[in-house]
Amino acid sequence: MGPVEGASSIIAPIAPIAPIGADERRCGACGRGNDARRELCAVCGADLDTGLSVETSGARPSRRLRRTRSERRERALLLVLGALLVVTAAVAPLVLLGLGPFAPAERLEPALLLRAAYPADPAVLAVRTVATTTTAVAPDRDLSGLNLIDGDGVTAWVGLPTEGDDAGEVIQIVLDRPAWVARIQIRNGDHLSPDDYERSGRLQRGLLSFDGGRDHRIDLLDIGRQAQVIELLTPELTTRVTIRVDRVFAGTGMRGVALSEISLVGWPADASDAALARQRAQWS
Repeated sequence: MGPVEGASSIIAPIAPIAPIGADERRCGACGRGNDARRELCAVCGADLDTGLSVETSGARPSRRLRRTRSERRERALLLVLGALLVVTAAVAPLVLLGLGPFAPAERLEPALLLRAAYPADPAVLAVRTVATTTTAVAPDRDLSGLNLIDGDGVTAWVGLPTEGDDAGEVIQIVLDRPAWVARIQIRNGDHLSPDDYERSGRLQRGLLSFDGGRDHRIDLLDIGRQAQVIELLTPELTTRVTIRVDRVFAGTGMRGVALSEISLVGWPADASDAALARQRAQWS
């Protein structure tokens, strides 16, 4: 058939595919040359490895994209590690030195006495032993700390003389078993005679301590040879009681502070409270 009259034919020339250089990569889709470092064709966007379009073929992300994700994960990990190092450097000295929020508690909270578990009235508690910082020596009398717990108000413990009114003596009484201490009875000074009372120093101010760092300030009166009672607002669960003598009423003679008797009044602890008392005794 000949050409249709009145029609014209347009034949577009086919552009030849340009040759590529040695350092280029040819696109499998459009045949164009690309820089060897590229992953996708600069002309048609196809994957230079497969010749497939990334948008239509569901092809895997390029190696460059995978490398970028990996780098982001590495950077995030480095940031986390850096933050941990900064926190550790700031916190470690506080932990080692026991400062700030890591400082040890000054004392434990008081244990809770269930009064219904101890229906009997409080009584004098049995004592295993007593120890004092110093003990005076007299040729005609025993002035040892055991006189504090012998139940005899005439015998006395007397410490060595000290200068000034800061006696610095410490008396520690160890209970025969853990107990709740409700009050303490003290016979202040040497009760052998009125003259011995006047010659001896008498406890004026001190610190009463129980397990767990439980401390109570005490102030006694200089009222002669009679017992004084220290009532605790809350009974203390403990295995021992310590009295630190901070200040004394000075005696007329060259004698240290003296006490004739100390009685601890309360309730022996039951099995569960005794176990708790032993745990609290480990507090430092």
